[in-house]
Amino acid sequence: MTLDSIFRLHVFISGCLVYVLLVVGQFHQLFKEDFDTIDQPNAENLVAKSAKSTSLQRETLMSVNLKELKGKKSAFERCKDYDATADFTQMRQMKLRETLLLHMGKAGGGTVKNRAKVQWGLIVRQEHPYPLMSRLMEGNPSKKKAIWISVRDPVDRFISAFYWRKLVMCNPKNDMRERGPASKDPSKYCTEADDREKQIIFSRYGGDAGSLAAALCSLDPLVSSLAAEDMKHISHIQSGISDWLGQDLEKYSDILFPIVLEAPFSLDSQIDDAVRWTYSVTHFEAEDVFSKRQEALIAMECQHFLSTQVERNSTEINAASITLYDDSRHSSASIKKSLSQTDEACMVKFFSSEYNLLRHMRNRFCKTDTCYDAIQAILERRKK
Repeated sequence: MTLDSIFRLHVFISGCLVYVLLVVGQFHQLFKEDFDTIDQPNAENLVAKSAKSTSLQRETLMSVNLKELKGKKSAFERCKDYDATADFTQMRQMKLRETLLLHMGKAGGGTVKNRAKVQWGLIVRQEHPYPLMSRLMEGNPSKKKAIWISVRDPVDRFISAFYWRKLVMCNPKNDMRERGPASKDPSKYCTEADDREKQIIFSRYGGDAGSLAAALCSLDPLVSSLAAEDMKHISHIQSGISDWLGQDLEKYSDILFPIVLEAPFSLDSQIDDAVRWTYSVTHFEAEDVFSKRQEALIAMECQHFLSTQVERNSTEINAASITLYDDSRHSSASIKKSLSQTDEACMVKFFSSEYNLLRHMRNRFCKTDTCYDAIQAILERRKK
């Protein structure tokens, strides 16, 4: 081989090496940028409100000395180095006998119960869809040390509940669905409800919440009083906060934990806060066992989170998407309609006592900053 051939071969090999290094460098930079999005502020912004809800700054929660409370961590951060050996399936389910869930209709109570059971392995007894009168009559409510209550903007709850009942009840006019558990699958089943409730929703108001709202605010006292009476016969909206807690709210001051359904605040994070607060006041199991339960929860969510990332090939995900159960079937979103501005303003006035109770709940019962901020957001949105 001539010297010239050797030189040409050397140049060719050098060129190949340079090309390979450039490609590898670009791939490394691409991978680095993709991975680094986990740490970037813009990723944090995707779950800013959710991360804020894990800031348990109230004194009642400061006693819970667990590693998850040491900082604000997004789903991205905590899943980078989670303990993959933690096995949730080995965590035994247990009943929280000293805890009660007051599940107000269409205020997120189903999600609260499901997350506690599915992702924490904790079974919480609930009152739903009506408050238990015997509890309201007791001096020491239900002898419980922790009571959770799911709350929501009253007008939003009114709209959601009206259309939920319309969705699950069998329409008197040619409903072809099977009679069965509509709450589990309203696309397939419908429920034969009370004749009066069906007559109210389908006949008197034509399946339109706006018509009921207009009647409630009618200047004709006969029309408005009839509409108010009709409200008492529509499941899920017939009972307000005062019906669930009674007149003497102060007896709940140390044991009530509100969980607020209000965008953009993470409901899942509030449920987790409720579990940790409940542990701080009831110590329902040994501390090391509860710590393992939390680690197993993180492991389960991170496994789901990372598998979802692989499927989607994306890092854009919000806190709610790491939930392992689907509550979408328990929603009336498919048929729900908004109220007119006039009807909405009227309903805000109609529920004025409920908004006053929310304000009192914010000031007196919230045990996390998220609870306070979420209720404040409701009041500001309704200018109360």
